[in-house]
Amino acid sequence: LVVGLGAGGWSQGHLLNNETVETGSLFGVIAKELSVWLTLQSIGLALLLLGHVAFLINFGWQTWAMAAKNSKVVAFRNPPALSLTKVSVTESHA
Repeated sequence: LVVGLGAGGWSQGHLLNNETVETGSLFGVIAKELSVWLTLQSIGLALLLLGHVAFLINFGWQTWAMAAKNSKVVAFRNPPALSLTKVSVTESHA
C-alpha cells in the first residue's frame, strides 16, 4: 500500500516535471502511467480489508463461544495455603 502510493507519487512528480510531455495530454499520460501503481494500491487495500474481515470473524467467533449458554464454566481450584511451618529447619544453604 505504502510502496504503491510512494512510487506512484514519485512517478507523477517525475511526469509533471517532464517538459517533453504536451500540456494538453498531460492528464492522460499521467493517468495511464499511474494505473499500475493504483492497481497495486487497490490490491494492498483488498488485502487489508481481508485481514480486517478475518479479525472480525475471529473476534465474533470467540465472543459467541464465550457467551454461549451451554458452555462450561472453567473453575480454577484454590492453591494450597502458604505457610512457613512446613519448611524443614534442617535445610541449610552454603
